Amino acid sequence: MFRFRLESLMRLKVYKEKMQLDELGKCTIKLHQAEERKVQIAQEIARLNAEKKTQLKGIVSIDQIKMCYEYSQYLNNLLVRQEQVIMERREELETARAKLIEAMQERKIFEKLKDKQYHKYLYEQDKLEQAALDELASRS
Repeated sequence: MFRFRLESLMRLKVYKEKMQLDELGKCTIKLHQAEERKVQIAQEIARLNAEKKTQLKGIVSIDQIKMCYEYSQYLNNLLVRQEQVIMERREELETARAKLIEAMQERKIFEKLKDKQYHKYLYEQDKLEQAALDELASRS
């Protein structure tokens, strides 16, 4: 009966790969959310610019202009910060992807080792069986 001595270590590698895959999924979701937030901010800036154009056609108070300008500055700063967040999320995603690749390689190494040992086990079993048949034939 074949028994892979490193089976528990191989299960650990498979578990590690699953955990890295989950982490990659979480990083992908975070990146997608950050990109959606950037789109929302850009849409708010576009809406504000359109609103400015319509306000300029009528009578505008200084307070309205000042408030609109400050809000515009706030949104632009928010957009810059969101782009930084997106860059950070992309770096996290790349790190998670690299860790997943490493975990997959480690798992594959153990699978190949198991397969190699299993084939060696089958070869040894065939040799033993052949020796038993040869001995049986020589007795006959």
